[in-house]
Formats: sequence, C-alpha cells, structure tokens
Amino acid sequence: MLISGAITDLDSDTAHCRRLTMSLNIYFDKNEVPNSMKIIMENDNFFIGHTLLRQDRKTEEILADIDHAKYCSKESFYPENSETPLTTDCLSTGCKTLLNIKEFPDLCFSTGECGNNALEEMLHLDHGCVLCDHLAVVLWLDRFINDDSCNAVIKGKKFCSIKKLLNFVEEANYGSKILW
Repeated sequence: MLISGAITDLDSDTAHCRRLTMSLNIYFDKNEVPNSMKIIMENDNFFIGHTLLRQDRKTEEILADIDHAKYCSKESFYPENSETPLTTDCLSTGCKTLLNIKEFPDLCFSTGECGNNALEEMLHLDHGCVLCDHLAVVLWLDRFINDDSCNAVIKGKKFCSIKKLLNFVEEANYGSKILW
C-alpha cells in the first residue's frame, strides 16, 4: 500500500522500479503527511524504545555506510577497527533514523537530526516514510552517475532514478529546504 496516493510512474522504462511494491515516501512539509500517520521527530528516543538490529543485508549496509560499523547482535554492533561490541544506543542519530525508517514503514520519521551521509543513504531505501521539513543538505547530481537507482515517491510521483528525483525537487523549488 502506498500511503501518498496515486502514483505516476515517471520512469516506466525502468523494470526494476515497476517490480517493487513499496516505495520510500518523502514529504517536505508536515501538512503533506497523512493525518492518520504518526510523525516521529525524536529518532534517538524512538530507536531506544522500539528498534532492534536485524541481521539482514539492508541493516548491514546502513551500519557500514553511515557509521562504518558491523552487525554483532540485535542490541550491539562492532565499531570500525574494533572487536569490542557497543550497544546500539552508541549509533549515530542518522543511522538510528534509517534503521527506524526501515523497521517501521507505517510511521513517518523526521530527517532533521540526520547528517549528509544519512540523507544521501536514505535515497537508497525502498520503503518507509520521511519528513524532510528542515532538510539542509548538499546533494551533488554527478555523485549518482553510476549509482542512481531509487524507489521513492514525492507528491504522488514515483522515481526510480536519484538524478530524476533530485531534478524534480530542484524544479519544484524546494530551495528553502534544500541547499544545492
């Protein structure tokens, strides 16, 4: 079920995107989020009470890409260059936010506490809901030349290419939210 309503497939030539049933739903204003959906503004607090690590490919990617860490158990991870595990409360807020988004697709998570690395990695999630209400990040289009697949929805429009998504955001004049 896609929460943001009717979908316009802007990338119909991308078979991979058409196969996916869920998408990352991106909202730029609280008023865009469906009234029935709870918005989580404090990701650290939510993570501590609700989210455990799963030993799966996406969790391992998030840990490695955001915090340069490796999975240890549902409640711990190995930091970079260490064999001593740390508890998950030591993860960065950006890492916790992406894990929250991954584990709870029916909730909407604010990205206001995320760093640039988490915001960029967020575009690789294929499900969940995010509120980018105070997003201030520099995303370079040429950075995604070889790695440009995504599965995201903004204002009912589906994107399978990060470049096309970023062009849409730029053309839609979200300039007060995103710094290019």
